[in-house]
Amino acid sequence: MLKNNFRIIGIDKKHTKNILRKDRLKILKKFKNFRYIDKDLSINKSLNIKEKVNFVIHLAAKPGVRESIRKPRLYFDNNVLAFFNIIDFVREKKIDYFIYASSSSVYGNLKNKIAKENEENLNPLSFYAVTKQINEIIAKNYYQIHQVKSIGLRFFSVYGSYGRSDMAYYKFPLQIKKNHTIHLNNSGNDQRDFTHVDDITDGIFKIIKRINNIKKFPILLNFGSNKPLKVKKIISMLEKNLNKKIKLVLSKKNYLDPDKTNADITRAKKLIKYKTNIKFEKGYKDFIDWFKNYHKSENQEYGYISASIQYNAPENGHGAQCHHD
Repeated sequence: MLKNNFRIIGIDKKHTKNILRKDRLKILKKFKNFRYIDKDLSINKSLNIKEKVNFVIHLAAKPGVRESIRKPRLYFDNNVLAFFNIIDFVREKKIDYFIYASSSSVYGNLKNKIAKENEENLNPLSFYAVTKQINEIIAKNYYQIHQVKSIGLRFFSVYGSYGRSDMAYYKFPLQIKKNHTIHLNNSGNDQRDFTHVDDITDGIFKIIKRINNIKKFPILLNFGSNKPLKVKKIISMLEKNLNKKIKLVLSKKNYLDPDKTNADITRAKKLIKYKTNIKFEKGYKDFIDWFKNYHKSENQEYGYISASIQYNAPENGHGAQCHHD
């Protein structure tokens, strides 16, 4: 969106050891219409923003299912307190719209059932998922009481360059690079609705372009591909593209992992003409090519960066990107 002359304000706290994030920020800072604010939003909601802001897009969170079990307080501060500070800023400044990242993890284990936004029996399996469900409840309350118009996006297994190195699609090639054995939970038979980050950002832009199509708030939208694949598909693609036989250990199923995730994207298609353009085979091959180039150095330090791109309203509008983990 920077290339489309949107004016963007990015908010994040510094991560001196996170090479991926630093490199991503370098790319963003090349644009004259991008301004960066260094701030920890979990402890301070005071923002020195004098421009007229039309949209706040909050894609920030402390990600990771398993770590949230060990460090619930860290996840509460990052994912709940920071969310509250941001949505309260939106209320205080009377900003038009608040778009935020929820997660497919709020559904829990639906087994072979397709995930629909109106699913009543949400059953989060981790504390991370609980924090995302709390975000949705706060957003609903803030519309009922303060008329904050929010759009919650339930993302499904987002992947792509500069992504999270703790997720299987990125973690596996890192382990291969270090000649480590890969452990496949449930023998790689769990299915995930992998969604390319470019399709996610395109979907967010479509919300902004077609915001007048949304008549009812608050609203939740699934952002997925509706094409679940077995996790072991990643292994076969890595072996093919790296020309290397991978050492595997097949493990039992973990209770934190749903059997299958599969997004019903009917609502997003109808309201904003959402669609996915990048098939997993093409998207993951592109990621592997990026990975090989980015990690050419054996001494490359690994970190992760949560996908967090903020778009403003066009013309004279401004937006405030909120990224924090």
